[in-house]
Amino acid sequence: MITLLRKIRKKLLTGSDLSKYLVYAIGEIMLVMIGILLALQVNTWNDERNQKREEIAALNDLREEFQKNKEIFLSHLDFKRPYEEAWHQFLVDIKNEISPFHDGLTDRPGSGAQTLNITFGSLNAILSTGKIDRIRNDSLKYLLTAWEENMEEYVEDEKAHWEFLRNEFQSYESEIRHFPWIGQMVKGEEEQYIFSDKEQIKTNWIKTLQDTKYQNLMIMQHWHLVNVLAEGESLLDHFTQIIDLLNEELTHN
Repeated sequence: MITLLRKIRKKLLTGSDLSKYLVYAIGEIMLVMIGILLALQVNTWNDERNQKREEIAALNDLREEFQKNKEIFLSHLDFKRPYEEAWHQFLVDIKNEISPFHDGLTDRPGSGAQTLNITFGSLNAILSTGKIDRIRNDSLKYLLTAWEENMEEYVEDEKAHWEFLRNEFQSYESEIRHFPWIGQMVKGEEEQYIFSDKEQIKTNWIKTLQDTKYQNLMIMQHWHLVNVLAEGESLLDHFTQIIDLLNEELTHN
């Protein structure tokens, strides 16, 4: 293009001095404009290429973050599942009038309550900067945008379980128990039960289990575990969907 303009300019310079000057000036202006346009286009290409590299890096960071947090969350659910199963069996045993003894001790299962502390720095950065709009997959954009709300709902369910456990369950349990909280001291191969022997504990524990309010609280304790695990399974499914969609997004970049 530039070569053609130079030939046209050279050909027209054979006219009058004014024509020569005008043609020369126009030619130079056009050459400068074309040079500027080419420079701008090169800069645009470079900017787009850098932007694409940044997007790929951000998506990789996001995928790594979700993969890591999924493993943490899965361990969190794996911790809670045995407690839910133990509470289910414990309540079934009471219903069937089977004394719930395990390992020679008389007590109910542990609470299964556990706090969850995972962060999503890469996701927050993408959401706060508006870069979420550059993601092509609408399903992925929706899941990422709704993630904070879904995570907060799960954490709130965990918090509700803790509050119930501390303020209602354990508070009433400490009042209704017909024996001190079971303690155990081990010295060598001998076991000593604090304040009561095993037969006394057994008799008093059966009395405790006959309290209607305590029975209702135990059912609620189990319900909290069932509810949190159900919410957790749904959230775990979202983890998997997001990771799969991020893999697909990276494949197309």
